[in-house]
Amino acid sequence: MTGCALAGPLAVIAAAGCAGAAEWPRATPESQGVDAGRLRAAVQYMDDRFQPDGARQLVILRNGWLIHEGPEVDAYHPIFSCTKTFTSTVLGLLIDDGKCTLDTRVIDVLPEMADEFPAYAQIRLRHLASMRGGYQGVVEGVSDDQPWGDPLAYFRPQPPTFEAGTQIAYNDHDVHLLGRVLMRLSGEPLADVFRRRIAEPIGMAQWEWGACGTLDGLTYYNAAGTPCAKGGGGVRTTALELARLGQLYLNGGEWSGARVLSPGFVAEASRSHIPADLPGRSHRMLAGRYGLYWWTNGVRDDDTRPWPSAPPGAFAAHGHTANYCFVIPEWQMVIVRLGSAAIGRIGEDDVLWEGFFSRLAAAVQERPRVTRIGIADGRWQINGAVTYTGAAAEGLLLNVRMVNAVFEDRNRTDFDPEANTDEFIAALPEYVRCGVRAFTLNLQGGFPDYEGALNSAFEADGTLRTEYVARVERVIEACDRERATVILGCFYQRQDQVLRDEAAVREGVKNVVGWLAGRGLTNVLLEIANEFGHGGFDHGVLRSADGQVGLIELARRTAAEHGHPLLVSTSGLGDARVGDRVAEASDFLLVHLNSTPLAEIPNRLAALRRFGKPIVVNEDDKVGEEAARAAELCVEAGVSWGYMGFAVNQRFPFEFHGAADDPIVYRKLAGLSSAQ
Repeated sequence: MTGCALAGPLAVIAAAGCAGAAEWPRATPESQGVDAGRLRAAVQYMDDRFQPDGARQLVILRNGWLIHEGPEVDAYHPIFSCTKTFTSTVLGLLIDDGKCTLDTRVIDVLPEMADEFPAYAQIRLRHLASMRGGYQGVVEGVSDDQPWGDPLAYFRPQPPTFEAGTQIAYNDHDVHLLGRVLMRLSGEPLADVFRRRIAEPIGMAQWEWGACGTLDGLTYYNAAGTPCAKGGGGVRTTALELARLGQLYLNGGEWSGARVLSPGFVAEASRSHIPADLPGRSHRMLAGRYGLYWWTNGVRDDDTRPWPSAPPGAFAAHGHTANYCFVIPEWQMVIVRLGSAAIGRIGEDDVLWEGFFSRLAAAVQERPRVTRIGIADGRWQINGAVTYTGAAAEGLLLNVRMVNAVFEDRNRTDFDPEANTDEFIAALPEYVRCGVRAFTLNLQGGFPDYEGALNSAFEADGTLRTEYVARVERVIEACDRERATVILGCFYQRQDQVLRDEAAVREGVKNVVGWLAGRGLTNVLLEIANEFGHGGFDHGVLRSADGQVGLIELARRTAAEHGHPLLVSTSGLGDARVGDRVAEASDFLLVHLNSTPLAEIPNRLAALRRFGKPIVVNEDDKVGEEAARAAELCVEAGVSWGYMGFAVNQRFPFEFHGAADDPIVYRKLAGLSSAQ
């Protein structure tokens, strides 16, 4: 390290490193562009769901400043397989020194490896560092203290499990072999290299790397982090200390103005080295998203990312018992969460982290909105481009009714609204891949197929309930990331009784528009009421055409006052009819086809063409072949069709399985939205 005379947060960290202290500079979330309330919501989610340890060992850094720390961030314990990134970091140092490359063969360093098994001559360091080596050692000495056996036994070669580079298999055999190669190249124990070249420059003081014996005349430190008897189980440290390694990677290998690790290696380590179609026993777990012992947010073979709400460049060290160190370059964040017990299997971990990131994304204020919905020459546009160019549905807005993705019932305790929304957000990218470009939500939800639910984003006076609109915003944000839109309804029959009078209804409309404008949500269309005139509405303003016209005009005036672009409409009953006054007041026509037979659809839609406005069907409860035919008829008429999967998405308990909700329907939507 070249000195400590620097500006900004790293100057404080550098001074701490020089003095041997371990303090991070602290700042408020707001000072670093993070909404404190939404950050608290994300932390609370973790504390509730990441059991048994919750968020007690959670550290969040932004721009080098500590903006959140749990009460136990100094807890000192093993981090298990997070140790692997310490090992790959030593690899990076030796590459920087010119002692090897990722294409160096193991036998160039350990020529004896191919004596008994010639196939091992094909293993390169890049294979070992990305779990593609196929190396197999001996597993022995298995006990409660070391359930993966004695690490030193791994160095007695057995027949390979596969040819190097041809498969992906998460294992400790490759890691231990890489550790031995690195020792031979450096002539030093791994911990000594890491301490001198990494830990000391970045001020990492509270850590130790467990030794598990002697190898080649040197102390062998457990390269894989596997539990091992007598304290030889990899690295032990704290969340605050591990955050230093994360910050080093976030900085591209620099610390306090000095180059500690090359940016080229940081980039290599943090990108996926595994093709999405690479086979192997760890295909489902690692393919498309594994770097050099870092887990990435790469695209898997189903075209999804593990953490859709996190930026694509996010990557993480991951160890047993839910120990994680996330590095998120796009957000300039490091997030460390350590614990003592597992929170779920690998796939379950990803779902929980996605729930956390979907909340955190709302807190990172300066993330620009990327999706903008509009109409030009009677055709729908997203970001200024006509939808589905070259497809049968060109200029249309194929949509799905998902009102119960944000459902809650304050009268029952056996339903988790946050988990329900998480499940929908996880499935959302698949719906989009099938051609869906809009999802209908409602601030009073939909009928869950039972009476008596209390489901409303409004208080009696028309103010908005924070916890409800936070769920809605998470879905809108998820749609924004997928270049999709939301048709957001305000009022629903059986629920408008929550509002005490018509003045509260009007206040509710103004509050919704103000909220959309304040959050800069440009991918939202507004629906005043779902099926206005329905007998389940109490307030006259929601039953009459004149009332709806007044509320549409109120919404439009309020949006203009805020300088916020907003298209407004309201929907009628299932007969595909819209009265003249409502049609003239609306920016686009919203109709339902639930009770409209296939044979009558063309004439009903033709009757609406005289208004010269885009027509959107946002509710049709037909299923299977009948629904697919309804979609065809609508598209042929230049009308945007919308599916309502009542049995799956609308009826409690709600399910969201992507195309599996109705394979025939989603196959048809994919065909209608694909260029010919």
